[in-house]
Formats: sequence, structure tokens, C-alpha cells
Amino acid sequence: MDNRSTEQRAKTRAATQQARHLLLVVADLHKLGYECARVVPSIEDTPGGGDWYCIIAPASMISPSHGALIDSAAWTQCSSPGEDFPCYVGRGWRRFQPIFESAGNLLRTFPRLAEQSLGRDEAYVAWYREMLSMTEPDGIIYARKWCDDEKIPQTGMRAFGADAELEVLVPLPPPGKASQG
Repeated sequence: MDNRSTEQRAKTRAATQQARHLLLVVADLHKLGYECARVVPSIEDTPGGGDWYCIIAPASMISPSHGALIDSAAWTQCSSPGEDFPCYVGRGWRRFQPIFESAGNLLRTFPRLAEQSLGRDEAYVAWYREMLSMTEPDGIIYARKWCDDEKIPQTGMRAFGADAELEVLVPLPPPGKASQG
């Protein structure tokens, strides 16, 4: 085994651990009463391979037809991902920032997220706990992969871990609460 492939695997493992940590931080938000905080995870193809992206948004921005996608009309609510709501992008520790280390950091950095995510969403929290359990110990999920959008089954979300795709199809989360208009 050459050093390059060993180094690449180590970077992939570190990136996956960061992403999993972010999913666990969202679970902490739920425990603090911010149950309307939702994850919108996807894979963006980049020259060096796919990067995992995750926007954390309130349920009021999530599509009523797909519980892990932002409603197209709701995009008008925010100036850009990363400004009003957290948007984690990238792989490797170079991209991980302190704001993603804890629920408290996210709430302080993104007051609009805090304001719009406070409240109960028991169905989503139950789904989220089950998703974390299904993808233990280091799995992360994604709703969309930019290079093969049409192939993604709408009955579930894919998951992968540090070393490969997981043999699990996570059910879709409950529908979002974006107003239909």
C-alpha cells in the first residue's frame, strides 16, 4: 500500500468524523429544545472527489414533499447559506471551524436559526435518533448527490462511513413545514 492512498484514507476518515460530529451537534440542538432544526445534507462533486455539504435550517424552510431538502420558495428567506443558517462544506480539518463544535456555538453564531428552530418536532427528533442509530458508529447521510440526482430513490437517503458506502437506506425524514403557496 502506498503512502498516498494511506494519506487519502486518513483524510477521508477525518472528514467523515467531522461530518458525524456535526450530525451529533444537531442532536444536541434537539436536546436543548431546538427540535425544529433540520439537516439538509448533500454531496457536491469536486475535482478531488465528492465533498459533503450540510445546511442546518429550520423546519419552516424544509420542503413539505421531502424532509431533507430546502423548499424552493423558502430560499427567498435567507440571503445565502452560511450567512443566516449554518452551512458546513468540505473535507479535511482545514474546513472545520469552531462554530460547528457545539450547539451553543451554532446558536450564538446564527441567531436566526435559534429563533426559528426553537420548538417541538417530535416526529423529526424520533427520526433523527433512529437515523443516528442506523448509521453508527461513523456514518453520515445525504439526500442528494449532484452527479446522479435522478438516480436517488425518493424512499430513502443514502449513508456512508469513513471507509465506504453503508449497506443501509435511511428512510426519508418527516416532511418539512415550508408553507405551500
